[in-house]
Amino acid sequence: MIKIGHLDVNITENCNFRCTSCSHASPMASPWTMPLEMIEHDLTALKSVLHTRSLNVVGGEPTLHKEIVEVLRLVKHIGIGDVVTVITNGSLLHRMPEDFWRELQCLNVSIYPTLDLKN
Repeated sequence: MIKIGHLDVNITENCNFRCTSCSHASPMASPWTMPLEMIEHDLTALKSVLHTRSLNVVGGEPTLHKEIVEVLRLVKHIGIGDVVTVITNGSLLHRMPEDFWRELQCLNVSIYPTLDLKN
C-alpha cells in the first residue's frame, strides 16, 4: 500500500475568477465538471493501492460543481483519505446548502490579494 500526504481530485476545470497565473488554466478552459461515476471509478481503482492523509477536492473552483454535496458524500464513503478537504477561493461559500456544511470535514480558502474582482 502506497501512503501519501495528499491527493488532489480536480472535480471541475472552470472557475468564477480569471486569475492570469492560474495553474489549472481555468480562464481558458471550457466549463467541465467530473461526473460522479468517474470520481467513483477512479478513486475506487486507486483505493486498492493508495491511501492518503488528505483527499483534496479542488478545481478550477470546486463549489461550482452542481453535485458538490454528492461529491463529498462519495469521496468520504470511498475512504481513500483520512480527511476530505475542499480547497476553494471562498467566493461562493455563502451559496452552499446546509448539506454542504454537514458533509464538510475540512475547508481551505485560498486568498488572492492581487486579484481585481472588477474584471
